[in-house]
Amino acid sequence: MESVGVPVWLVEGMLESFRWKRGEREHALYAALFRKNELYPVKKLLEMRPLEEMDSIARAAFRASSGALVMSLLEQNGGRKSMRTTLRELSTFEGDEMALLMKHFPGMNLGPESFSKWWALQLAQMAEKPFPHVLTIEETEKELQALLMVRFNDPSGNLIEVGTDQFRDLLALPLKQRQASIRPVVERGGQFLYRAFPSHRPVLVEYLTLLGEIASDRDEQIGERLQELARERERLRSLGNRARDYLEWYRITNSKQLTGDFESFVELKEKLQTQPRRHQGPVSEYLDSMQRLFAEKTRD
Repeated sequence: MESVGVPVWLVEGMLESFRWKRGEREHALYAALFRKNELYPVKKLLEMRPLEEMDSIARAAFRASSGALVMSLLEQNGGRKSMRTTLRELSTFEGDEMALLMKHFPGMNLGPESFSKWWALQLAQMAEKPFPHVLTIEETEKELQALLMVRFNDPSGNLIEVGTDQFRDLLALPLKQRQASIRPVVERGGQFLYRAFPSHRPVLVEYLTLLGEIASDRDEQIGERLQELARERERLRSLGNRARDYLEWYRITNSKQLTGDFESFVELKEKLQTQPRRHQGPVSEYLDSMQRLFAEKTRD
């Protein structure tokens, strides 16, 4: 049911901001919508009315966008006071809602291009995981693959990338070039340490230790230690997958009610089943004839 006097984006935005503060919303939802460019521009957001006509993805995008807008407005200087004055005027306001927001929120008085950049920044901040957000095992592994990559240019200027399984080959580089190529990896690794999944932190520390030894021109069983680290990462991946599968199984088997998120998918599936399309063409005709032939043999 649409609210009387108050636009739906504001109602949904307020509710979403409460959910966000209670920790009931995850950055992953905003990140997924942001990556797929599903979040609404402000102008379109203000024009939206009934939610009943939206599918589940559109509703999620609308609520996330509304929440981002409301929270962005409240975080401006004097945002709470501006929101109160906006609400008092909004119930009887019949003009352009964007103009009303710009009237009470000076931070929105930007040119079209600057405003678009401001809104994109707000959405990106909602999608960004806060420090020190700890990544999952899968996310940590993905980050490590990119982070633990030593890069340098060969004499011809071509970019060479050396992964963890080839770290020992770095000893063949001249010492200064080796140290210069390893230094950025060690710095990034130190910064990433607190975001890595806890069980991966000793693994990352050992990789950084190995790189430090290589930079110091030391080779103390580096090959064997790299193999052991690879086995440990594979073991952690396997454990992570098993834990994820168990939690999914537990959640599904203990669910008390359906969320309704996939109602639109079910409706589409049922519609396709009840209204099958008949394809025309030589392949379809051949398959139809074969089906009739086998049906006749079955009856015989």
